[in-house]
Amino acid sequence: MPDLPQARINEVPGGEFAVVTHVGPYEQLGLAYHALYAWAQEHGHESRGLVREIYVNDPANVRPEALQTDLLLPL
Repeated sequence: MPDLPQARINEVPGGEFAVVTHVGPYEQLGLAYHALYAWAQEHGHESRGLVREIYVNDPANVRPEALQTDLLLPL
């Protein structure tokens, strides 16, 4: 691993998550966030942390409308 003075190690806890998969441009991720938080609220869940974003494919290799991003909301 290269020497990166600005890098640090953080422990990210696991647990239960609400998950939504967004397919489309990153500029439209707000719609997926809204749906995720609305679902959690409708089902009586409270967030216990920040949403994690997992970028499933690479925008250098995939057209914007085919980009896939998973959003994970810790419950």
